Amino acid sequence: SQVYFVITGSYQKLKDARLSTSGNRLRILFIFDVVILVIIFGSATPLLVNQTAHHTNKTGDTTEISQAYEYFQNGHYPEALDILDKTINKHPENAQAYYYRGYVFEKLKRNSDALKDFEKVVELDPDNFDSYVHIDWHYAQEQDWDRIITYWTRYIRRNPDDGKAYLERGGTYYHSGELRLAMDDAKHACDLGNTEGCKRYDQVRTRIDE
Repeated sequence: SQVYFVITGSYQKLKDARLSTSGNRLRILFIFDVVILVIIFGSATPLLVNQTAHHTNKTGDTTEISQAYEYFQNGHYPEALDILDKTINKHPENAQAYYYRGYVFEKLKRNSDALKDFEKVVELDPDNFDSYVHIDWHYAQEQDWDRIITYWTRYIRRNPDDGKAYLERGGTYYHSGELRLAMDDAKHACDLGNTEGCKRYDQVRTRIDE
């Protein structure tokens, strides 16, 4: 879990912050500390990825999806929502439509609806990493660490070589107070070639030894 809150903290923390990129998500990262901010169109929510090229289930009319995405990009959220509702009514197994609608719901501050859609996406497409990130973000608002860990564990069982997933789950373990489990996940990420995982492993190990 990379928990998304408004940035607070001392000047020293700001000096110690590192700029990190993960896919298309630009974040200012306080490693295993209180704050992480996603910088995206002025919003502290995960970034929407154009899933036209994503591996998600694409059953349904891709033309409608493209039109909805264009409306979304231009800030016409009600129009995008209307198209996506109709697409889902016609093609209830279209994971891509649920993904986009979940993000539209976030923009409309309908977070409970958004969470339901992202949970539907991973039901239809259990390898959809981006949707797990959104689910993580929503449950992090409630500090429901156990629920987040359950989701990342489910993903990792299917994708045991995804270092980013170990980083996400490790961050959640850290926030829940399970430092040794957080260290183990950072080590897994490091062993998989994720350099950020190696850095976090050293940081958590140092914290445990203090």
